[in-house]
Amino acid sequence: MSEVRFRRWNPKENMVEKFGDFLEKSSILSVINNGDLVAIKLHPGELGTPYYIKPIYVRKLVEKVKEAGGKPFLTDTTTLYTGKRHDALDLLQTVDAHGLGLGSVGAPFVVADGVKGGEGIQVKTNGIVKRVGVASIFGEVDSMVVLAHVKGHGIAGIGGAIKQIGMGCIDKKTKLAAHRTVGLKVDYTKCTGCGACFKICRDKIPRIKNKKAYIDSPLCMRCPYCQSACPVQAISLVNRENLQKALAATTQGVLKVVRKNKTCFIGFAIDITKLCDCTPAPGPRIRDDIGILASFDPVAIDNAAIDLISEPLILQHNGVSPRVQIREAKRLGIGKSVYSLVEL
Repeated sequence: MSEVRFRRWNPKENMVEKFGDFLEKSSILSVINNGDLVAIKLHPGELGTPYYIKPIYVRKLVEKVKEAGGKPFLTDTTTLYTGKRHDALDLLQTVDAHGLGLGSVGAPFVVADGVKGGEGIQVKTNGIVKRVGVASIFGEVDSMVVLAHVKGHGIAGIGGAIKQIGMGCIDKKTKLAAHRTVGLKVDYTKCTGCGACFKICRDKIPRIKNKKAYIDSPLCMRCPYCQSACPVQAISLVNRENLQKALAATTQGVLKVVRKNKTCFIGFAIDITKLCDCTPAPGPRIRDDIGILASFDPVAIDNAAIDLISEPLILQHNGVSPRVQIREAKRLGIGKSVYSLVEL
């Protein structure tokens, strides 16, 4: 059984100061030794999204890492899809726009996978994705704090610690391989070739030919946008649960590169929306703010988050159980699903 420390959210209190107290009482930063180069892995949010972990909380974490003797920097990888984080320059501009630059949080932001997301350190896994390219920076740091905004996800059900590592620490080639474990079908008895799928696709993957949509490019990353946009429900994603299995596999790969017992996980279960921070329009919040979690076990902290949010609520909004990634991560030996919740 793994321990998950928890601080309930209270909007009547100064939660910035309470977060600082929580970091001390939880001893979660004990993975940091004096002089450690510390990567704070976070998701800065796609440009324009109103929901991501705000700079004032990140600054408090940076302060506490420095107090523990660490030399912190923020980091994330570039995105597979075309957006405002697709390359290093766009990512850095988005970081600055969202107030996560050095002047605001007290630590620099370093792009983990280079200018365009080149090939990472190759690692074998026992999961559905057999080879994982891990951004090289994670093999160079002394310790890592994974700071996750816990929220919904259209295919994985939930995005927490596992997704923060399994998608956020790998190269573009592996990101595409992970997404393409999910299949896609077009029902041509329904398709009218209206072009709604092409209009919504950020990468303009669908082709309209002879009044039918063809989504057959090897670059299609199986995001749910075309499926959601189709007015006649002709597009369907197949084996959606495979993405969760892929996230577990890629997480296993990343944790083979990061120094053993030198990683901790913090989750903000607030501003919980249906969709993830990768979209500037994640939709309305689906429940009230819950609190802050911390653990040395990524499986346990995500399982606790699912229980606190409510699995039926996640199923209601995204139509998929997030427990698949929990079971697969447990099978791969990443962590334990059974946990004790210690409220601080």
